[in-house]
Amino acid sequence: MTTASLSKRLLYFMYFHKRRIALGTGVTGIYLLFAERAIHSKYELYRMGFAGSLATTVMETTHHFVDTVNIRSKVSKTPISSIGMASKIYT
Repeated sequence: MTTASLSKRLLYFMYFHKRRIALGTGVTGIYLLFAERAIHSKYELYRMGFAGSLATTVMETTHHFVDTVNIRSKVSKTPISSIGMASKIYT
């Protein structure tokens, strides 16, 4: 795969997902603004709330793919292994 082909694919991906990218960037920016304020806050409740929301976000994003594979392999009409379902989702 050439560099030009890779950059072209990236541009197509960004064009197709421009709203999702813009929304994600905005939400992440606002979250980081509140995170910065919570870290430097004198109130323990804000720091604990930030730590809890960060832990929940990390766990949800890291386990989403595993949960998707699990659900789809259970719902599939034909018996399929988890690795087979993961490769099917990837393609």
